[in-house]
Amino acid sequence: MGRRRLGIAGVKEADWGEHICVLFHSKDELLQLTVPYIKSGLEDNEFCMWITGEPVTEADAFQALEEVLPNVQQYLEKKQLEILPYTQWYIYSGIFNHERVIKNWLFRAKHALGKGFEGVRITCNPCWLDTEQDWE
Repeated sequence: MGRRRLGIAGVKEADWGEHICVLFHSKDELLQLTVPYIKSGLEDNEFCMWITGEPVTEADAFQALEEVLPNVQQYLEKKQLEILPYTQWYIYSGIFNHERVIKNWLFRAKHALGKGFEGVRITCNPCWLDTEQDWE
């Protein structure tokens, strides 16, 4: 499928399936990195998923996207964009279940292709990994 435009300063493109890790010091820095990343994906007909976590809430993510994409609500309505908290995605019912997470990723990929999107773009913050046991 080729390289994809990322929208992140200093990292112009990436191949499908490539992972990028960025470090941030503040909520503003995280939003400055994530918003253009999601915006580029939406503009390039990708299904985008923003799994929020401290210090960014779902409302923060929506508001930040709305500032650069006044029609962001339309992306949500046509199921091209999902914004949800990490508690709903990773630790549903208070427990991390890797099989459930993988199953959900596969479901989203099938959804994206079935709707005619180019692929899936995801951003998340592993803020919920608090202890060594969580990382295991």
